Amino acid sequence: MPYLLEYEAKQIFRKEGLTTPEGEVAETPEQAKSFAKRIGKPVVIKIQIPAGRRGRAGGVKFAENPDEAGKAAGELIGKEFLGHKVNKVLVEEKLDIKKEFYIGVVNDRAAKSPAVLISSEGGMEIEEITQKFPEKLAKINVDIFKGLQVFQARNAARKVGIPTELINSVANMVYNLYWRIYRKYDATFTEINPLCLTSDGKLIAADARLSIDDDAMFRHKEIIPETEKYLNERERHAKEKGYIYVELDPNAEIACISNGAGLGMTVMDYINEAGGRLACFMDVGGRFYELAGDALKMVLTLPNLKAVLFHVYAGLTRANVIAKSVCEAIKEVKPKVPIFIQVSGTGEKGAIEIMKKESEEFKKMGLTVEWCSHTVTGEESPSSHKGGVDVIETPVKRVLELCGIKYKRNPPKWLPEHPEWEKTTREIMRKALSLRPEPEYKELAKYE
Repeated sequence: MPYLLEYEAKQIFRKEGLTTPEGEVAETPEQAKSFAKRIGKPVVIKIQIPAGRRGRAGGVKFAENPDEAGKAAGELIGKEFLGHKVNKVLVEEKLDIKKEFYIGVVNDRAAKSPAVLISSEGGMEIEEITQKFPEKLAKINVDIFKGLQVFQARNAARKVGIPTELINSVANMVYNLYWRIYRKYDATFTEINPLCLTSDGKLIAADARLSIDDDAMFRHKEIIPETEKYLNERERHAKEKGYIYVELDPNAEIACISNGAGLGMTVMDYINEAGGRLACFMDVGGRFYELAGDALKMVLTLPNLKAVLFHVYAGLTRANVIAKSVCEAIKEVKPKVPIFIQVSGTGEKGAIEIMKKESEEFKKMGLTVEWCSHTVTGEESPSSHKGGVDVIETPVKRVLELCGIKYKRNPPKWLPEHPEWEKTTREIMRKALSLRPEPEYKELAKYE
């Protein structure tokens, strides 16, 4: 979905009547110096890339005069931050900030409604606010037919401790963010963080984020996001091929490829909870499964990888085609990092034969390639557990071990209260497997 850069979002905010700092976009240090001179005040120089936490990455600098502004811009433009090359910086007046707040609107899939978020603490990621100051964060699930009402915003602002004299002003800002930005521009996400109260009593959107629904872009042809111009090589390649590729941290250690977003997100949850760092997530399901090898070659260009997990549970896709494509890519690239491949589902029997054969070849080549499937025994593949339904957990555990991370099972907090659930789930899976036409699946009911 189109993610607008900060300056693009602020242009829309200003157009819709939301106050933002005075500023201009510079592509050269000379422009930054000129803009700072025109502003006539101390300024802040901010890199314009499609990523958050720019300040922590060193992408935000302050300057007291035009010369310092030019120097700061020169230190930022052309450099790479968080995996993105900086082509532009935003030169803005430095605000005299008295207090910072947070306001935002997101799509709440669980509630099937927009969710408005208000906090009396700002300037940090919303996840951090949730952890450190849960009592200072309010959430309003909005009736999509009625839309946000001002009284709802006022009540929420009062609840989180917004000063009484600011409640109406903050509520109006939230109301406008919902109606003039989120609803008008078909946003999936928008926030002001921080919303600053300045020393002269003004409320100003010091930062602005806006992401628009892909399927609604035909209604907003005037908006052409610059983010596509700044895709790195991997992101550009994935976009050209049509893969779903999300680069989380290009300097992290584990790459996750799956043939489905649900499977991929489950795997990522396991890895994150165990303390693993994910470099990327990639979905090669659907019509792209024949290009699985190309996907593997692409993620192997990540600089600090320690392991790649290729997780396949084939439905419409075919595990044997994916296995063949991946093995061909491995022989071509000869990766220096371990590759773990899980093959199950449609075409699994053929995939197993391919993996057995190619594993011997990989050993001769000195490559670390491991694999598993829940229809083979440990003798056939050391990482397999015949009949094991933990087809997601087992590969994750092994990949974490390859990265030097000890895996500890961390079931949901509610699971101990319902010990019968896991047993019931296993029974259901065994019954389902026994209904498959392949004889090897019918055999699984005999194993624990």
